[in-house]
Amino acid sequence: MLEHSKKDLITYAVLGFAGLAMLALLYFDDPSREGTIFPPCPTHYISDIYCPGCGSLRAMHALVHGNFAEAASQNILTLVFLPILVLMVLFPKAFAHKRFPLAVLVIIAVFTVLRNFEAFSFLAPH
Repeated sequence: MLEHSKKDLITYAVLGFAGLAMLALLYFDDPSREGTIFPPCPTHYISDIYCPGCGSLRAMHALVHGNFAEAASQNILTLVFLPILVLMVLFPKAFAHKRFPLAVLVIIAVFTVLRNFEAFSFLAPH
C-alpha cells in the first residue's frame, strides 16, 4: 500500500478542490463568449499564432458539457493528453522512461507548427 504524508494528502486535497472549482467555472462560464472571466491566449492575441494551448479552455468547456466533437475541434491535443495526464498521476512509474518528456515535447512542437499552416487549419481552434 502506498504511504503518503499528511502534507501530501493536504496537497492532493487542495489540488483536487482547485481542479473541481476550475471545472465548475468552465461549466458555467463559456470561454468563447464576450465578457468571460477567462483571458484570451496572450500568444495568439499578440502574434496571431496558435500556441499548443489555444482552444484548450473551450475544449474543456465542451468536455464538461459532454460535447466531445466540439472539444476535439477546439484542441485535439487536450483530448489526447487529458487521459495520459490522469494515468501519469495514477501510475507515475509507467511514464518514467527518460525519453518520455522528449516525446511529449516533440508532439507538442509538431502540433503547434502544423496548426498554424493553412493545410492543417482543422487543427486550429475555430
